[in-house]
Amino acid sequence: VGSVGSVGSVGSVESDDGARKALGPTLSGGDLISSRQLITISIAAYALLVSLMSERIGLSPEAGALLAGLAISDKRTIRAASVATDPLTSLFGGIYLSSLGMLVSPKFIYSYMQELLVMVIFIFCAKVVLTYFLLRRLNMEDSVSLPASILFAQVSELCLFYVSRAEGFGLVQRHAYLTFLACTVIFQGLAPLILGLAF
Repeated sequence: VGSVGSVGSVGSVESDDGARKALGPTLSGGDLISSRQLITISIAAYALLVSLMSERIGLSPEAGALLAGLAISDKRTIRAASVATDPLTSLFGGIYLSSLGMLVSPKFIYSYMQELLVMVIFIFCAKVVLTYFLLRRLNMEDSVSLPASILFAQVSELCLFYVSRAEGFGLVQRHAYLTFLACTVIFQGLAPLILGLAF
């Protein structure tokens, strides 16, 4: 019985080694998958699956995509994922900016120019002050806190997501939604200037 058990254990070890050699980089800790195309397809399929599940339970597909991105944002996979999905980032980023451009009316921006400028300045200043205060509370230096606060101040896509969902449920009027949408477009247009101010 002992010899049979030893033979079985040796066989299981050999089959285990064979499986590890066959799977190769899939089982390694540092490099999960060596194929860049496979990583890209896997991440895209995962994000689409979570978006579909999010839509089925009553949330939006955007919320599912956001949750999917947060779920794979650990330090081991974020670098490989960012490199693999760089073409997708450029593609969907262009689609996103194009869709914003099709939704915003130049006539609306011209008619409410003063209101939009006041709102953009107020949002920018409020975000800079709030983020700077929080970073200083985390004992970060001024040389880091101030540029980071300026960079975070121009990010407004998440706010636009919540406002669009609120407008869809009838909680926000159409005018308020278009105002936030126009502010987001203005922030996107001022992004190079804001980046230059931060650095």
